[in-house]
Amino acid sequence: MGRLFSKFRAKLTDLRKSAKGTVTIIFGLSVVPMMGLAGLAIDYSSVSKSRSVLQGIADAATLYSVSDLIVKPNVSWTEQKAASLAAVKKEFESLVDGLGAKGNLSSVTYDATIASNVITIKTCYVGTQATTALNMVGVSSMTFEGCSQASSAPPLYVSVYVLADASGSMGVGATAEAQDIMIAKLGCAFACHTLNWKTAAENPDCINRGSWQDGSKTTDCAHKIGVQTRFDVIKTAFASVTEQAQAMQKIPDQFRFGVYKFSNQITKVQSTTTSFSATKSAIMNMQPDTVGAGSNIRYAFKQMKNELPVSGDGKSADTPKVFLLLMTDGVESNVDEYVSCSGSGSSRVCRTNGSWNSDPNFTVNSTGFWSGSERSQAIDPAMCNDLKSKGVVIATLNTEYFVSEKAAKSDGRFATIKSDLQPKIRETMQKCATRPDLAFYATTPGEIQKATSAMFQSLMEKARIIK
Repeated sequence: MGRLFSKFRAKLTDLRKSAKGTVTIIFGLSVVPMMGLAGLAIDYSSVSKSRSVLQGIADAATLYSVSDLIVKPNVSWTEQKAASLAAVKKEFESLVDGLGAKGNLSSVTYDATIASNVITIKTCYVGTQATTALNMVGVSSMTFEGCSQASSAPPLYVSVYVLADASGSMGVGATAEAQDIMIAKLGCAFACHTLNWKTAAENPDCINRGSWQDGSKTTDCAHKIGVQTRFDVIKTAFASVTEQAQAMQKIPDQFRFGVYKFSNQITKVQSTTTSFSATKSAIMNMQPDTVGAGSNIRYAFKQMKNELPVSGDGKSADTPKVFLLLMTDGVESNVDEYVSCSGSGSSRVCRTNGSWNSDPNFTVNSTGFWSGSERSQAIDPAMCNDLKSKGVVIATLNTEYFVSEKAAKSDGRFATIKSDLQPKIRETMQKCATRPDLAFYATTPGEIQKATSAMFQSLMEKARIIK
């Protein structure tokens, strides 16, 4: 600015020396408005720059508050509104401080509205900019204002398929204390897994007579003595998922549930439905398998491929995202329990009595061991690729093999499973999941409950960004 005046001063001096005085006077008179216009342009440029900075801050903060980082499918609209308002305020203030724009900000307001299943955040600001040239004519500052508005994407439609391990190993007592009680009162906790090999009518009082087939080693008897089995725990955990989904549902029929269990093959427990109560009831009424009762996860996945649709983008009920929640101890076995019958006519009795053949659909993996003719092994994560190829998002919960010291003595295989298989199972279950952070593991009932909840929460939080 000083250089500009110096140039004008020099020019005026030259003009004074000129003989053409009238030209000098006219030029001198024209300098004042010219300088005013130049000063106005400089002040306007400063205002535009300050407004651009605050507008950029408002745009960034508003977009952030309705992004997938803030808009969660697992919270209510009331909670979401509060979260988005808190996020836009915090982000706006942080950017204002970081970019040194606090001196230009006079006021800011935030507003949130919810309509058509989306949340809209509006950020409006008023700013001021000190003037330079205009200050000489009494205008010390200029005021400017602006707004930014952004809306979230609509909620996703989701189909959730539950696949629960119903094999014999899930009939073990859920805690060390429970297993010890089963050993004392029923005579079995680990090897027999409390399968219903005998009908309740044959031993209604669940008396342990010391025989392998005395009728006390059943799920019914375990429940009669007040014991919770591992299968009971996973049922309760999965049932709670339906409650989570119901609480976070933002549009009608947003969630569909299908329920399956498996041992040697899958069993459809509940066809896909939008009814939370029907799904929860189906889960709680599930029973562990007695026929079969081995654990052929590979074959179960092969069958599930035909049950699951191709995952969509979740933008409509016809194109839902598809999730699979797998809960298993991760130990495959080739045992295939079968039903044997005796007698004829009205006296004919059929039961699963602990006899078994090798599962004809079983595939031996490299990681495992033999105990006589029985095979125990970790899963092959490659089996999960067929479902992933359909866009299905897989989350896994490894309910790790656990027995008490007393129960372990009843079957030496447990020591081998613990030392050789458990470390490998964590790895293979993680590889089966769509991404590492969707692989969970737990042992105790409390851990299983928390992990199941976290598994579903994690699925929903990452629903928009999972590829």
